[in-house]
Parts: sequence; C-alpha cells; structure tokens
Amino acid sequence: EITTRLVGSEMCIRDRYTPQQNGVAERMNWTLMEKVRCLLNEYGLDEKFWAEVAAISAYMVNRSPSSSIGFKTPEKVWLNKRPIYKHMRKFGCVAFVYVNQGKLQLRALKGIFIGYPIGTKGYKVWMMEDDQCVVSRNLKFQEGLMYKDALIMRKVVKESNGDAKLSTNVKSLEAYS
Repeated sequence: EITTRLVGSEMCIRDRYTPQQNGVAERMNWTLMEKVRCLLNEYGLDEKFWAEVAAISAYMVNRSPSSSIGFKTPEKVWLNKRPIYKHMRKFGCVAFVYVNQGKLQLRALKGIFIGYPIGTKGYKVWMMEDDQCVVSRNLKFQEGLMYKDALIMRKVVKESNGDAKLSTNVKSLEAYS
C-alpha cells in the first residue's frame, strides 16, 4: 500500500475491485441507491429514470445537514457558501413548460419534473408525449399533483367514460390538469 500526504488529507492507493477498503464511499452509494429505489417507487416512474433520480438524490444529500461534519451541509463545507433552497421543487410533480408554437397552438406542454441540470439555471422536465427531456426556466409547477396521481386519474377517467359517478378525489385531481 502506497500512502502519500496531500494538503490536509491522506491519499491511499487501494487494490482494484475491493469495495471493502472504501467503506465511506460504499455506504454513500448504498444510501443513494436506497433513495433512488424509494423515489422511483413512490412516484411511479420507470427504471429508465434511475440516473436522473440518482442525480437529484445526490443533489439533495449535498444540500442536507450531515452529522459527520457538525450538522453543516456538504455544499457549505466544500464551497464555503450557504446552499440556496428557494429554487427547489418537489420531485415527480407535474410541470407545464411554456413553448411558442404559434398563436392558435398550445402555450404549455405537460411534463414531469425530474431534476436540475448541471451548469444552467433551469429545470429538467420529461415530456411524456414527446418521450424526451427538456431543460427550461419557463415553466409552471403543480407540486400538488404528482405523475403517479395523474396516471391514476387518466385511468379512472378512461374507465368511467365521462360517467358522473367520479369520486371527489378524482374530481379534485382533474382540477389540476
């Protein structure tokens, strides 16, 4: 094992394919994957979104207090600036992205908020109809309506075919769309 001293830390070269030697990183990987599993399940998203969910999980961990660094946030410790929370939105909520398609076309398209892009001020939104990811700052969030709820509402409305016996929950969900 080769050990080198750096500024305030110690670098150790470890054997390949031995995660047992790097317990802290492996524990963080485990924690992030637990968050990914929970978020995918909670919001009814497919497994194809696992990378986006992992990125937003790491984003949230870096802005949350940690007991190992004196209940400071990792962003505060690394960058020496307080994290900003006012831009944060509820993951998996329905978002309407404003687009200019002409005078008589729709002004906003419905999508799902899936994260924050790196290096730009905006939001990542998955456009369900187009099956693509869009980055935009021009959007409106409906944080009370989640993607999973919108799918359930759509299914109930299709099954009832406009029947007047829709439950009050479905009617309240319709108000969001």
